[in-house]
Amino acid sequence: VVQTTALLEGSIKFTMTALYLTEPGTVVRYQNEVLQVVKQKQIRTCRLAELDIVVVLPGVQLTSVAIAQLLDRGIETIFLRGDGGFRGRLQGQFHTNPAVRLAQYRAVETSFGLSLARRMVAGKVRNQRT
Repeated sequence: VVQTTALLEGSIKFTMTALYLTEPGTVVRYQNEVLQVVKQKQIRTCRLAELDIVVVLPGVQLTSVAIAQLLDRGIETIFLRGDGGFRGRLQGQFHTNPAVRLAQYRAVETSFGLSLARRMVAGKVRNQRT
Protein backbone atom coordinates (compact mmCIF):
# COMPACT_ATOMS: atom_id res chain seq x y z
CA VAL A 1 0.00 0.00 0.00
CA VAL A 2 1.38 3.37 -1.04
CA GLN A 3 0.07 6.72 0.14
CA THR A 4 0.70 9.80 -1.99
CA THR A 5 0.03 13.37 -0.88
CA ALA A 6 -0.11 16.37 -3.18
CA LEU A 7 -0.44 20.01 -2.18
CA LEU A 8 -2.92 21.83 -4.40
CA GLU A 9 -3.40 25.58 -4.59
CA GLY A 10 -1.74 26.62 -1.37
CA SER A 11 -3.21 24.77 1.59
CA ILE A 12 -5.46 22.19 -0.07
CA LYS A 13 -4.03 18.71 0.50
CA PHE A 14 -5.03 15.72 -1.60
CA THR A 15 -4.02 12.30 -0.35
CA MET A 16 -4.51 9.09 -2.29
CA THR A 17 -3.85 5.58 -1.02
CA ALA A 18 -3.06 2.94 -3.64
CA LEU A 19 -2.78 -0.83 -3.35
CA TYR A 20 -0.35 -2.32 -5.90
CA LEU A 21 -0.84 -6.05 -6.61
CA THR A 22 2.25 -7.20 -8.49
CA GLU A 23 2.96 -10.82 -7.53
CA PRO A 24 1.68 -13.56 -9.87
CA GLY A 25 -0.27 -16.21 -7.97
CA THR A 26 -1.79 -13.69 -5.58
CA VAL A 27 -5.51 -14.01 -4.84
CA VAL A 28 -7.49 -11.06 -3.50
CA ARG A 29 -10.74 -11.68 -1.67
CA TYR A 30 -13.13 -9.67 0.47
CA GLN A 31 -14.07 -10.40 4.07
CA ASN A 32 -15.29 -8.18 6.91
CA GLU A 33 -14.57 -4.76 5.36
CA VAL A 34 -11.04 -5.70 4.27
CA LEU A 35 -9.33 -7.05 1.21
CA GLN A 36 -7.36 -10.17 2.00
CA VAL A 37 -4.28 -10.53 -0.17
CA VAL A 38 -3.30 -14.20 -0.19
CA LYS A 39 -0.03 -15.60 -1.57
CA GLN A 40 1.22 -19.08 -0.70
CA LYS A 41 -0.84 -19.31 2.51
CA GLN A 42 0.35 -15.88 3.71
CA ILE A 43 -2.53 -13.46 4.25
CA ARG A 44 -2.15 -9.69 4.38
CA THR A 45 -5.08 -7.36 4.83
CA CYS A 46 -5.96 -3.88 3.63
CA ARG A 47 -8.99 -1.97 4.90
CA LEU A 48 -11.26 -0.89 2.05
CA ALA A 49 -12.08 2.35 3.84
CA GLU A 50 -8.46 3.45 3.40
CA LEU A 51 -8.16 2.72 -0.34
CA ASP A 52 -8.61 5.09 -3.27
CA ILE A 53 -7.20 2.97 -6.08
CA VAL A 54 -6.01 -0.59 -6.77
CA VAL A 55 -3.42 -1.39 -9.45
CA VAL A 56 -3.31 -4.99 -10.72
CA LEU A 57 -0.54 -6.64 -12.76
CA PRO A 58 -0.90 -9.94 -14.67
CA GLY A 59 -1.22 -13.16 -12.70
CA VAL A 60 -3.22 -11.62 -9.84
CA GLN A 61 -6.77 -12.88 -9.28
CA LEU A 62 -9.59 -10.86 -7.72
CA THR A 63 -12.69 -12.72 -6.57
CA SER A 64 -16.05 -11.53 -7.87
CA VAL A 65 -17.02 -10.44 -4.35
CA ALA A 66 -13.84 -8.34 -4.05
CA ILE A 67 -14.53 -6.73 -7.44
CA ALA A 68 -18.14 -5.99 -6.44
CA GLN A 69 -16.98 -4.32 -3.22
CA LEU A 70 -14.43 -2.18 -5.08
CA LEU A 71 -17.09 -1.10 -7.57
CA ASP A 72 -19.71 -0.41 -4.89
CA ARG A 73 -17.29 1.80 -2.98
CA GLY A 74 -16.11 3.68 -6.08
CA ILE A 75 -12.54 2.42 -5.71
CA GLU A 76 -10.94 2.54 -9.13
CA THR A 77 -9.16 -0.64 -10.22
CA ILE A 78 -6.50 -0.35 -12.92
CA PHE A 79 -5.23 -3.40 -14.84
CA LEU A 80 -1.77 -3.19 -16.39
CA ARG A 81 0.09 -5.44 -18.83
CA GLY A 82 3.34 -7.12 -17.86
CA ASP A 83 5.32 -4.25 -19.40
CA GLY A 84 3.37 -1.73 -17.29
CA GLY A 85 1.17 -0.59 -20.18
CA PHE A 86 -2.48 0.20 -19.56
CA ARG A 87 -4.88 -2.70 -20.17
CA GLY A 88 -8.14 -1.43 -18.70
CA ARG A 89 -10.00 -0.02 -15.75
CA LEU A 90 -12.99 -0.81 -13.56
CA GLN A 91 -14.70 2.11 -11.93
CA GLY A 92 -17.96 2.09 -10.02
CA GLN A 93 -20.06 5.10 -9.28
CA PHE A 94 -18.06 8.14 -10.35
CA HIS A 95 -17.45 10.76 -7.69
CA THR A 96 -15.14 13.70 -7.51
CA ASN A 97 -13.47 15.56 -4.71
CA PRO A 98 -14.93 19.10 -4.94
CA ALA A 99 -11.85 20.70 -3.36
CA VAL A 100 -9.60 19.12 -5.99
CA ARG A 101 -11.95 20.13 -8.81
CA LEU A 102 -12.04 23.77 -7.61
CA ALA A 103 -8.25 23.86 -7.33
CA GLN A 104 -8.01 22.53 -10.89
CA TYR A 105 -10.32 25.28 -12.19
CA ARG A 106 -8.36 27.97 -10.32
CA ALA A 107 -5.06 26.63 -11.66
CA VAL A 108 -6.24 26.99 -15.26
CA GLU A 109 -6.82 30.71 -14.71
CA THR A 110 -3.11 31.33 -14.03
CA SER A 111 -0.31 31.67 -16.58
CA PHE A 112 1.22 28.49 -15.13
CA GLY A 113 -2.07 26.64 -15.61
CA LEU A 114 -2.40 27.80 -19.21
CA SER A 115 1.20 26.77 -19.95
CA LEU A 116 0.63 23.37 -18.33
CA ALA A 117 -2.59 22.83 -20.29
CA ARG A 118 -0.83 23.66 -23.56
CA ARG A 119 1.98 21.19 -22.80
CA MET A 120 -0.55 18.48 -21.89
CA VAL A 121 -2.50 18.93 -25.12
CA ALA A 122 0.71 19.00 -27.18
CA GLY A 123 1.82 15.77 -25.47
CA LYS A 124 -1.53 14.09 -26.12
CA VAL A 125 -1.40 15.06 -29.80
CA ARG A 126 2.21 13.87 -30.07
CA ASN A 127 1.45 10.53 -28.38
CA GLN A 128 -1.82 9.75 -30.11
CA ARG A 129 -1.96 6.55 -32.07
CA THR A 130 -2.61 6.69 -35.79
